[in-house]
Amino acid sequence: MITPQQGHVDQALTNVSVMYRNQQFVAEEVFPQLPVDKQSNKYYVYGLDNLRADDDLRRPGAISNEMQWNLSTGPYFADGHALHAWIPDESRENFDAALNLDTDTTEQLTDKIFLQREVVLESVLAAAMSPTDLSGSAYANAWDQTGVDPIAAIDSAKESIVLATGQMPNRMLLSRPVFRALRNNPNVKNRISGAADLPASLITAAMLAELLEVEQVIVGSAVNVTSKEGQTVA
Repeated sequence: MITPQQGHVDQALTNVSVMYRNQQFVAEEVFPQLPVDKQSNKYYVYGLDNLRADDDLRRPGAISNEMQWNLSTGPYFADGHALHAWIPDESRENFDAALNLDTDTTEQLTDKIFLQREVVLESVLAAAMSPTDLSGSAYANAWDQTGVDPIAAIDSAKESIVLATGQMPNRMLLSRPVFRALRNNPNVKNRISGAADLPASLITAAMLAELLEVEQVIVGSAVNVTSKEGQTVA
């Protein structure tokens, strides 16, 4: 008897495939691109003089106190960033119709470059935050726990920024797990709706931004595989 399998040779499907891809990168939202003409140059740095109050009292006929202000420069160097992958003509011609080698390779390269920007963003932010890290403070408890008020922790961090810069922070970056914890917190739910049992799925990043008095709440969702190829995936 001839079986169904004998009359069929397995081929790749053309309408479905499986690929792991990050859906959202946030580096440009946190650190917008700043176009420059040269790979290296300098930029001006103003002092804190305009944040320092001076005695401006002046008697009739007297000369007013002179204001002093400082200006310095800082350097920058823009490193190049690139990846490549070779596509031999033999591979391009020999791939099945279900695959487009040029498109797939371009997407893989683009995803890797964007992912590296996320990794660098996390590293830069972690280093910059270390002097004012709140993880060891009274605000270190997980934000999804009942009785924990994450808004107090955020307000404390915002005050640290204002004291250091004179400017209110305009954006807040959260990892997706922290975003979910924040919108599940009863204190947050109650502030937004007046009901601590509000379904968390109804709370959006835009609603959190309004509550926390920032222009935008950015949720970082990229996944980075830290294990080497062939090792257990981490």
